[in-house]
Amino acid sequence: MPVELQAKMDEEIAADRLALTTVTYELGEEHTYYCLSAQAANEFTQQLESAGFVQDNDVLDTWFSSQLWPFSTLGWPEATESLEQYYPGRVLVTSRDIITNWVARMVMAGLYTMGDIPFDHVYIHPKILDGRGETMSKSKGNGVDPMDVIHTHGADALRYTMADMTTETQDIRMPVEYICPHCGALMDQQTAIKIEQQARKSRGEKITRKLQPADCRRVKCVSCKEDFATQWATAELKKELKHARETSDKFDVGRNFCNKMWNAARFAFMNLEGVTCEKLEVAALPPEDRWILGELSRTARRVHHLLDEYQFSAVTKELREFFWEKLCDWYIELTKPRLSGQADEKSATAAKQVLAFCVDQVLRLWHPIIPFITERLYEQLNHIAPKRGLPGVVDLDTNSMLIRASFPAANGYPKLEDTRITSLFEEIQNVVRGVREIRTACQVSPKESVKVTVALPEASVTEFEAHTHIVQKMAGVSELIVDPTAIRPKNAGSVSIRSLRIFVHDISDDEAELKRTEKSLEQLEKQIRGKESKLSNSKFVENANPDVVEAERTRLAELTTQRDSLAAHLKELQESPSGTSPKSC
Repeated sequence: MPVELQAKMDEEIAADRLALTTVTYELGEEHTYYCLSAQAANEFTQQLESAGFVQDNDVLDTWFSSQLWPFSTLGWPEATESLEQYYPGRVLVTSRDIITNWVARMVMAGLYTMGDIPFDHVYIHPKILDGRGETMSKSKGNGVDPMDVIHTHGADALRYTMADMTTETQDIRMPVEYICPHCGALMDQQTAIKIEQQARKSRGEKITRKLQPADCRRVKCVSCKEDFATQWATAELKKELKHARETSDKFDVGRNFCNKMWNAARFAFMNLEGVTCEKLEVAALPPEDRWILGELSRTARRVHHLLDEYQFSAVTKELREFFWEKLCDWYIELTKPRLSGQADEKSATAAKQVLAFCVDQVLRLWHPIIPFITERLYEQLNHIAPKRGLPGVVDLDTNSMLIRASFPAANGYPKLEDTRITSLFEEIQNVVRGVREIRTACQVSPKESVKVTVALPEASVTEFEAHTHIVQKMAGVSELIVDPTAIRPKNAGSVSIRSLRIFVHDISDDEAELKRTEKSLEQLEKQIRGKESKLSNSKFVENANPDVVEAERTRLAELTTQRDSLAAHLKELQESPSGTSPKSC
């Protein structure tokens, strides 16, 4: 090629004014291919042909070849065993930006050549964007290397975070940072780009395009002032300066959760020594045992449903709430006295067996998302409690590795569910949350015991009174009064949750309570107006899933009940003389 032409084309490539790429292949001899855009072709085709280049006739259009992928990779047009076994597939996972160019073409090509669609489902996932909201790409260099994340946070933390962020449609912004190899300080890519721009301007270079992280090969750390190399630097520069890994604080959530699971499981293991696997009469178990078993069953069923719907973020949320809130924050806290020998041997034995079963099921449910930690914990659980389950209700095979163990049943374990216990615990938890909410609003230390009065429906009084010890333990209550006709005591903090009214004595003043109640009532009125507006929309009622519509109606009824209760409470405050107290909300 003439030197002048080569120089001109190299100049156009460097300036990024034309979509022009040089690719060299070694096929017996060296061939150089110039791939021209339509704009570049008009200017350079004649000159390239004059220089001896020949247009290649054996070029398959990108999207045409891509549409053949579902069956050409299986041996088509030959009738291979792979084609017979794997076509059609079940699901295609893709991004929404190639639905027309690729997905639709694959469907049409499959119908034309094979007589059948290539897949039944198309799961369209959200996109991960960088901190500026731009699509991550290798050419820009604005992505994060998964191997770096595995090095800094662990593979399970990476997998957890990705699953947790995989919502149905919402794209995710993930700011990427460099980890200085000299001092360990974090430096975001945007700062590196600004430094690179300043460096180029100081050298008198003209910047004709928007700089990307891929342009930042040598970066000065803002903390230690040492230079480091990015992944786009040459091997020599990386060796000279040290290579900075990439990370994002998004993955801290995954690491923190994995640490929580590890520590919680190890605590459980400390209390499972000597656990047995005997037949238990589920109906005769303490309420906390029956409650956690019922919640476990519902969680397993819900996880199966969400997986079928490809709602991976919702799966993570469902499992996190069961493990963190229900198992750790509630069940383990409630059973600590039984596990530590403060109860009779029969009660302690049952608590250990139920806990071992729950931990087993939790590890199985989490395994597809965080496989490495769960496999390690499952191995230790097999050593501590080789026989687990609820004989006669749920029989478990525990002889294999976790990766080969059976997943919890798709419909959960209906025999473990009791709607009465569920309703009871819902009331108990609402009271505990209410007391904690009032404590926080009135700045009362969790270590300080308080006196509480609860007003609840007459039908619930007897059963609730039998389990007031749970509220007292979980909420730090020294005295608990249950009275369906109770009215707010003077200077008491209060809150209404569904059909419950909760009063914490002598921690507020009536004037502050009046203002807080007015504000809560205003917020409730706003929520009610929103629900009423949605349900008055005929398009929503007619087109939405009937379950969703019914859930909205149920929620509206609950909000209306809360509003009426708060309105009655507000009237009490307005009619009573205000008092004072050392502690004011």
